[in-house]
Amino acid sequence: MSSMLYDAAFWAKLNDDGRWHPLVAHSADVAAVAARLLEPDSRLNARLSALAGPEGLQPPLAAFVTFLAGLHDIGKANHGFQERAPGRNRRRPEGHVQVVLESLAFQPFVEAISGILNPVISIESANPLDLLATTVAHHGRPFDPQALASRSREGLGELWTASLGGRQPLDEVRRIGLLAADWSGLSRMARLDSLPDDPRFSHLLAGLITLADWIGSTEEAFAPSPAADDDPAAYWEVATERADRACRAIGVVASRPVARLGSGDLYAHLFPTVFGSGQPNTPTQLQAHAAATPLPRPGSRILIEAATGSGKTEAALVLYARLRAEGRVGGLFFALPTRATARAMTDRVADALHGMYDEEAPGITLAIGGEAPELRAANHALAAESNRHDDQEGEAPFGLANWSSSHAKKFLAAEVVVGTVDQVLLAALAVKHAHLRLAGATRLLLVVDEVHSHDLYMLTVLRQLLEFHSAAGGTAVLMSATLSAQARGLLGSGSDESTAQEAVDRAYPTMAVFEPGGDWRDTAVDGNAACREVSWMTSSEADGFKFAIEAARAGARVCLLRNTVKDAQRSVLDLATLGGGGLLWSPPGSSLTPPYHARYAPADRKHLDESILASFGKGARSTDGSILIATQVVEQSLDLDFDLLVTDLAPIEVLIQRIGRLHRHRGRDPLRPISFAQPRAIILVPPAGFKPQRKYRGSHGWGTVYQHQPALELTRRLVVDRATIRLPDQSRELIEAVYHLENLERLREEDGWDVVLDEVEGRGMGQELLARDATLDFDLTYPCNATRFRDELRIRTRLGDDSVRVRLDPPAPCWFALKEVASFVDVRVNDLAGSEIDLRDPVLRDGADVGGGVWEYRLGAKRLRYEPYGWEIDK
Repeated sequence: MSSMLYDAAFWAKLNDDGRWHPLVAHSADVAAVAARLLEPDSRLNARLSALAGPEGLQPPLAAFVTFLAGLHDIGKANHGFQERAPGRNRRRPEGHVQVVLESLAFQPFVEAISGILNPVISIESANPLDLLATTVAHHGRPFDPQALASRSREGLGELWTASLGGRQPLDEVRRIGLLAADWSGLSRMARLDSLPDDPRFSHLLAGLITLADWIGSTEEAFAPSPAADDDPAAYWEVATERADRACRAIGVVASRPVARLGSGDLYAHLFPTVFGSGQPNTPTQLQAHAAATPLPRPGSRILIEAATGSGKTEAALVLYARLRAEGRVGGLFFALPTRATARAMTDRVADALHGMYDEEAPGITLAIGGEAPELRAANHALAAESNRHDDQEGEAPFGLANWSSSHAKKFLAAEVVVGTVDQVLLAALAVKHAHLRLAGATRLLLVVDEVHSHDLYMLTVLRQLLEFHSAAGGTAVLMSATLSAQARGLLGSGSDESTAQEAVDRAYPTMAVFEPGGDWRDTAVDGNAACREVSWMTSSEADGFKFAIEAARAGARVCLLRNTVKDAQRSVLDLATLGGGGLLWSPPGSSLTPPYHARYAPADRKHLDESILASFGKGARSTDGSILIATQVVEQSLDLDFDLLVTDLAPIEVLIQRIGRLHRHRGRDPLRPISFAQPRAIILVPPAGFKPQRKYRGSHGWGTVYQHQPALELTRRLVVDRATIRLPDQSRELIEAVYHLENLERLREEDGWDVVLDEVEGRGMGQELLARDATLDFDLTYPCNATRFRDELRIRTRLGDDSVRVRLDPPAPCWFALKEVASFVDVRVNDLAGSEIDLRDPVLRDGADVGGGVWEYRLGAKRLRYEPYGWEIDK
């Protein structure tokens, strides 16, 4: 056969250089990938089996899934699609998904489909059309019935039954159906007489088909093969070999063996720089428990509650090593709250991987959407994405190892992923290609770090994901300094009926296990984190600033932590006015004194992360006093150590997290000023406390960043009432004093707080409802979720995360990474009002230097500037 497309051929893929891939060959590619993903060594096999019913994924059902994958693109046989090829163009172009769904009312097409299905499944007892619709709608979302046109019989006839260029579309549909039955083995099996009735099966099927299509469309693995049109049976053997190599190279089928290490030497192998020969450290009891405790049954969740610095990360990685060695999981997703924490975690995970695998460890896909995707190899080298075409036999091209890192929607197909929690929460939200992410996520051990009690929206989305993950037999590890009883209940059985005293009396630190149908089962462990006495006190902003300056002059390393970026930026000028300008932290080699927050260009943010880690991290030896002005990125990101914390008031669990940055590294104790030998925190609060107000919106992020006004007031009272606290011993007591219903009800008795508490309760219910409306409904099948995607553009992973990524033309120069530029900026939707920016392709043009290196763009009547203090909008 000629390599050039001829008139009667049915194509699926066309390249600009004229190379083409037949429709029958692409159908074989995707079916072969699906079949490979359903092999016993693939965790997708086990996950789909868990949702298939009591009998699991028996061979006939697995074959039927492969059969469906072969039919996924039958819509491309229609004349309207085929005429899109260059040189044809004799008919109005058509797609290939909508036309199939509309043709299910066209008798000749229905007869063709019935002729395909009848030999392999009993249509009378098992209706396969719902799963066929799931298969056909594989482009990221189910098809909305309201979008289906009412085509005439004549119009459909022109697409399917007319003869054009020697092509007969329905004959090609029948041919692919017969081949798919042969490829899958269904033609050699008895007819299926039933299908799974769990709607979640169709959701995972949708993700598997999409994943198979994305892999099967990768030219590095499936080179254009025009000759396959003449001998599809022979090509099937080629496709299965290509599918095996591709799935292994990508990591979606984990093929590297993991060392089976006994609990006694597990830590020395995984963390030799910490616990290896010659090292003075020994595993904490929490870590030792993770190495020796019986692994919970599939579908379980593990909750690790322990103080900062108690070794939760190593405990989670040991659990992964054990689960992976047992074949219980196909990989790891380590989810963290910020991009900075994700970047920092890659090195720790990479170090553990070296001792975990008998062969070369897999690379780590860094899933931090919005920046250039990266794949970090186990030797810490960054691998650039391959653009070359390579179809040689033997080892798959190196480019496939980068496949999952080449696009944010592919992240979860890798074997080992470290990223922001948003990337995995997108698997549960009704957004395009959620099911592609869902299929990847079900294979993996999900580790979610820094779970907090106050974000009800995010907890509800996470719960929805965990419910599906558990039903499919997946395992998850949740980590937190301390969770309230309310949050524990939400992430377990859905509620918690314990009294305040019972909640306080729960074991701490703990490794709790939740198994489906039960409740959390706590096991007390000792995190070996020394109990520290921390002194804290309330202060006004002015006095707190003066205290920070005096402490820095005395040689203390001070963190001034603000709840908002605006306050952090303003604080630089305020401290300079008070005479503390010379004490403000500067990156090495720079005279600038930037506040540390997230609103910098990625290159500048990365440079600041590295500089701050060098100045305040574990290895820093400086004894010079300095003040770092920062936002929440300090509490959530790098492993930093301060002598004094001056911080805006925040909910108690956030304060505990922030206080964890005080005296974090015992090796610095001899370098601390004598007056700061004990950890000290100054809490900036309203002078008169919080007066109950409905719809409260105060300053410093009170009522905006942290909306739970009763939690803020109860936290403030804790600081006032106690001169010192003992952490982690009092962690549960402090958390429940703020969040337990009994203590909130006592506040209700005070004048005015009843109205506020009612509002908070109503807002919480609203956040839960909003989250449930935004998430996929797994009680309905994939096609029945179509209407949930109508508000896709407004759905977000975190409540209040309503920003839009805007491209910059020309880019703005960076301030700290001097050879880099800022090519985009995230702007809140409200700030775009009146700017006439097209949200489908948002871009800001005509940026200019307005003096002093400050780069400015017009944003309607506003000005957007990139300054040394970060992005700022002049309102």
